[in-house]
Amino acid sequence: MCGHYGITRAQESPPHFVLASVTLLIATLLLAACDTEADPASLAWSDGCRAGRASADSPFSPTEPRDNEGFSTDPVYRQAWDSGFTVCRSRRLNSSRL
Repeated sequence: MCGHYGITRAQESPPHFVLASVTLLIATLLLAACDTEADPASLAWSDGCRAGRASADSPFSPTEPRDNEGFSTDPVYRQAWDSGFTVCRSRRLNSSRL
């Protein structure tokens, strides 16, 4: 053996990647346990964005997905959906002109 790094010494302690993997697994499980319910305004913006991109690709496409009840009764939902639609539609139209 050369120095204190013998084969028996290496087998006694787990490699660093094993410790890092276990730590990462534990962190992932802890984060997965967190409540990840999305904000309704964020969902509305995302729906509007998808509809805006679809509209830019084809002006004859429907402007769905949209929660029609929320759109007609909830001003926060309506504003977020309209904002997402407008921003993403204009981005898609501007990128297609390049």
